[in-house]
Amino acid sequence: MKNKPNHSRNSNEVANLTIKLFESNLQSDHPLEITEESVGVVELHDSGVPFLADAGLAWQEITKMLQLTLPKIEAYPNTSSLIQITSPKEWQRLVYRQPPILFLPMAFGNYPQRVRELTKLISSTSFSTQNEIQESIPCSSGLKEWVKEQLKKEDFPISLMTIGVVRSSGDFDYALELLKEISSNIRPELESLYQNELASTYWHQGKHDLAISIWRGLPKSIAVSFNLGLANLAGKNYSEAVLAFEEVIKNLEDNSSWKHLAAMYRAISKKYL
Repeated sequence: MKNKPNHSRNSNEVANLTIKLFESNLQSDHPLEITEESVGVVELHDSGVPFLADAGLAWQEITKMLQLTLPKIEAYPNTSSLIQITSPKEWQRLVYRQPPILFLPMAFGNYPQRVRELTKLISSTSFSTQNEIQESIPCSSGLKEWVKEQLKKEDFPISLMTIGVVRSSGDFDYALELLKEISSNIRPELESLYQNELASTYWHQGKHDLAISIWRGLPKSIAVSFNLGLANLAGKNYSEAVLAFEEVIKNLEDNSSWKHLAAMYRAISKKYL
């Protein structure tokens, strides 16, 4: 019997190799001479061979967001039951058809595997968030049925995660509609989580200034620091980006793929200082 592949170990090894490549290059006499060829040594998934994200690993990353972002309050002392949510039947197809993205906010429904064209950030200073603006695409009837089942649980964090999946499917209009529907049931300690999801949806819509204004008004958290770092990187405010990503890195466990993504964003920010 063949052993199951250890996705976590493999992704960690690739991420660590990539980060080491960035950092060693930054310490060289020619830190700006990072090319697509040199980055290709550790495969950032745009080497000419189509990359298919691992749908199972992607779902694990999404459910882990509940553990990362839930406040440590008495109402949620144990999030283990929350992470047992079954993915929608359409999940694998949804993951495979998602376009790559350079500037990925830390939010429910997002997972670091979507950032698979980092060489565009590494090899050019002309990157722009405007290239990533997408039209809202109505989600399938099957996904809507799954959404209804999750919302019936009347559990606010699960509702946020569910809406994040809707946003991830590309149906930004429906995601905003659902966020509005649950807005009257927000507990004070979960307001920041809600606002981060709202801001992330605006970001994906291309309403970057609106998203940034929301993030700047939120209390400090891992997700908020990550997203402000992202906004500063996209806005070419590299010093601020480095500081924000360093805050994220020191507060995440070593096996977190979000930590690896933050480290790579930080390395790219340092490159342009």
